[in-house]
Amino acid sequence: MTEKATNQETSPVHLSSQVIRGGGWLILMKISGVLFELIKALVLARLLTPQDFGLFGIVMLAIAVIEAISQSGFHTALIQRKENTEKYLDTAWSIQVLRGFILFSILFFTAPLVSTFFKEPRIVMLLQVVSISVILRGMTNIGIVFFDKELKFHKQFIYEMTGNTASLIVGIVLAFQLRSVWALIWANIVGVTTRCILSYILHPYRPLFRLNRAQSAELFRFGRWMSGYTIVIFAWQQLDRLIIGKVLNAAALGIYQMAYRIANLAISQVSLTASTVMFPAFAKIQHEKKRLGRAFLDVFEFTVSIILPLTVFTFFAASDIVHVLLGSKWAESILPLKILSLAGFLGALENTSTPLFIGIGRPELEFWKSFSKAFIMLLTIYPLTLHWGLAGTCFSVVLGSFAPFPIWVQVRSIAMISSEDIIRKMLPGVVLGIAGFIAVLLSNILFYDSHVRALLFEGFVACILWTIATMILHYFWEIGPYIHMRKAVLALFPATKGVRSEHMVTKP
Repeated sequence: MTEKATNQETSPVHLSSQVIRGGGWLILMKISGVLFELIKALVLARLLTPQDFGLFGIVMLAIAVIEAISQSGFHTALIQRKENTEKYLDTAWSIQVLRGFILFSILFFTAPLVSTFFKEPRIVMLLQVVSISVILRGMTNIGIVFFDKELKFHKQFIYEMTGNTASLIVGIVLAFQLRSVWALIWANIVGVTTRCILSYILHPYRPLFRLNRAQSAELFRFGRWMSGYTIVIFAWQQLDRLIIGKVLNAAALGIYQMAYRIANLAISQVSLTASTVMFPAFAKIQHEKKRLGRAFLDVFEFTVSIILPLTVFTFFAASDIVHVLLGSKWAESILPLKILSLAGFLGALENTSTPLFIGIGRPELEFWKSFSKAFIMLLTIYPLTLHWGLAGTCFSVVLGSFAPFPIWVQVRSIAMISSEDIIRKMLPGVVLGIAGFIAVLLSNILFYDSHVRALLFEGFVACILWTIATMILHYFWEIGPYIHMRKAVLALFPATKGVRSEHMVTKP
């Protein structure tokens, strides 16, 4: 790539247009993903039992353990590098394939041990069958890394949604026929297989099995921190499931996982969307602190304006959500849903620094953030679960969610922003969160005897109040998500009349 092309690529207008267009596709993908998860929750939760979901959770937990401790961090390293990365692809893919076959062998032969640990004999065959997906993930075309690196999220959208669609259809059909955990197992395998095949259709790169020691060492130097980060993220994300599966039972694990999924269904998608879009963007401007600061604050304001109202709504409407979406047999998930919605908000808030830290080449900060969460959780989860059951587990997750913020505040020096800047950017989210609370309060007064009517009313009124509050914030103070959504629309449709070009894009 020539110097002229590089400068053009990192210019404020060009980069912002890339980020906004890519973000549009990514938001569409996340919204579609949320809808797919919602359909799964509505259909599968009524066809299967909490124990089925718990058994599937134990199987996926075993896979997550092995994958976490063997994570290379190559994908992130390839995105973060500013120079040409194509020469590293064969080496990265070769290691990825070898890793897949090694992990499959470990999972296949240790399945009886996993079954003994959780005292669930049905785990053996389930784990041995689903471990095939590890090989398929290893064989996926490494070229898809350019979907993220070059902000080509329209291809990422096709890649993810095709796999989700295949998995959803197979899962629902088999759930009707089998009424067992095997519906979840085969749905997972079909989804992974579809993505593996599609990766070679969507990207022209054809990897060769070829190992280069120098390239491996170079990638590992960055990837080692991401590997450590992945391990502690696993401890943070899976330790709760491990303790519940061991101390309580599979049914309790199924209830917890369903509550966790709903609590993070929309919140985590917003957070992940922002991180995926901004990571390559921050990497391109990693040496320009003022641009980093403006871009970070814009993303922070938009993220909080979405996730805080969602958290408030989920917390206060938890009973209606569970009874309408899942049915009365899942009633035990109401309290965990309330508590985990708070943890979801704290996690999404903390994740706003992730693309910044990794994008500027400071993955060690992400490692220590995740380590602090896992450490606090490790200290508290067993005694809290032993004494208060699922509620204790959820409180441990909340405590862990507070731990990374002493490290998170380094965004101030890295991006040259102040605490006042951060607080000011949180204010629109607080106002919009109050709007969500008012919607649920009115619903409880008018429809206390019907979960269905209450949820429909809450959702409709919350959307109306959120829209009104958003317009008021923009009209009187020129703050809030409307500004960012308007700029996104103008960047996605630059032919819009009557708008000056300098207002079409954000200039980070």
